[in-house]
Amino acid sequence: QERTEALLKSLQEGDHVVHSKHGICKYGGMEWVNLGGGTPARYLTLHFLDGTMKEPLQQAALMTKYAGTGVGYQSAPPKLDSLSAPQVWKARKKKALTGMRKIALDLVRLQAERMQHTRVPFAEPPQQPEFEARFPYVPTPDQEAAFEAVRADMCGCEVPMDRLVCGDVGFGKTEVALRALYRCVAAGRQAVLLAPTTVLAAQHYRTLQARFAGLGEEPAMLSRFVTPKERAAVAQRICAGEQLLVVGTHALLSKKITYPNLGLLVIDEEQRFGVAHKEQLKSLSLTTDVLTLSATPIPRTLQMAISGLRNLTTIESPPPSRKGVETIVVPESDEAVRDALALELDRGGQAYCVVPRISDIQVVEAIIARVAPDARVVTAHGECTDLDQRLLSFAARQADVLVCTTIIESGLDIPTVNTIVIFSAHMFGLASLHQLRGRVGRAGLQAYAVMTYPKGKQLSAESQERLDAIKLFSGLGAGFGVAQRDLEIRGAGSLLGADQSGAANGVGTELYIQMLRETMNEMRETRSISLREAADK
Repeated sequence: QERTEALLKSLQEGDHVVHSKHGICKYGGMEWVNLGGGTPARYLTLHFLDGTMKEPLQQAALMTKYAGTGVGYQSAPPKLDSLSAPQVWKARKKKALTGMRKIALDLVRLQAERMQHTRVPFAEPPQQPEFEARFPYVPTPDQEAAFEAVRADMCGCEVPMDRLVCGDVGFGKTEVALRALYRCVAAGRQAVLLAPTTVLAAQHYRTLQARFAGLGEEPAMLSRFVTPKERAAVAQRICAGEQLLVVGTHALLSKKITYPNLGLLVIDEEQRFGVAHKEQLKSLSLTTDVLTLSATPIPRTLQMAISGLRNLTTIESPPPSRKGVETIVVPESDEAVRDALALELDRGGQAYCVVPRISDIQVVEAIIARVAPDARVVTAHGECTDLDQRLLSFAARQADVLVCTTIIESGLDIPTVNTIVIFSAHMFGLASLHQLRGRVGRAGLQAYAVMTYPKGKQLSAESQERLDAIKLFSGLGAGFGVAQRDLEIRGAGSLLGADQSGAANGVGTELYIQMLRETMNEMRETRSISLREAADK
């Protein structure tokens, strides 16, 4: 019932859908129809290549929205199936199922390998209520559910946790991680909080210092903001098992650092880590509890969660004071920048101006000099040797506008900044645009995100889809919707591989993943291959 409601809510007339019995068609809307002189009922109109059929609403479970595995389906529409040639659709489904068994077996093996590694469940520490009482806000219902899911994973299971917590920026994912970190450290085991940027690592470090103060465990940080001497000392304590709580960037994955008693790995914004770093994470995570936090999980991560390969918790209920960020997509002009900055500066606030390249910073500085000559401007990018000082000076209100690259994408939390102008927004990924927009609107004020693109430039179909999507998903809790749309635009090829992308295109990604999940369940239920047998083969 829930899946049917979600499908109907997402469909618009003209969208491609997949009927599991008849194939690919176009959705033509829903209407009340009286067939056979009985009581009128709601029917869905489905247009096929050679005709139209009316499907009762009760049969909506047989349908999924079509998404391909390459660039967005809107730019490469699939061929419609014929009602008069059902054998064509059946052959495509059979082809997909044939290759699917190997993929399902590989995924079951992956699960089995993890299930072979067990650990003693964590005990709930006596001081846990005291630690949780330090949270200065009333938890939202979704936060409460996330707290309980993680507690059950850590304290009620022998198999290490592997959970993805997806929640919009500012919806309280960090608190979920903090409670898990305390539970691990209180048990005398090492806990690592891994962040993709030095800025985010520094913010987490300050948060940990405040929350763990007086509880007997001082956090340590490893990043380029720490001096070489301090880094060496922290690394030595980690390797000796003396440092239980540590936060940092990929420096924590150095081959020179070993964790003799690692109990928990928290990964913030997993999609920001490169392939090499993820391979290192895999080697750490088989025997370790893993908690992944993301506002916009990458398609591969999202698919694995949807497919039941990872446990998924979503935080969709916003904090009571939070308002949606008003999103405006306009051609680049001095007027657009002037209006945005004037509105913010006149109410005593601050603003971000974000560019895709370091070389664009001077151009934007010149624009601000023209449209807001009295504004105090500071610049920041990844190559600045005094980056931390620049960001801290802006946070201390020593400047009105920060002109920067995407270094603020994760981690900068300044309540007085409630307007962001993103230049050449078509050059950013959908997840990046959503993350950048999440940097504003944290103080209960109405916030604004102005996204510009070159005037008169013909955008690619994919760029246009991203800008349309970021405007569409602008409400509170839009992160999961953004990730779903990103999945549609970028496709499932990253999960399935080139050899199966064609088969998945033939039936649509959503139906393919649904069939994959059913195949895996069938393997277990029929015991045609047990989890442990799968791991041994």
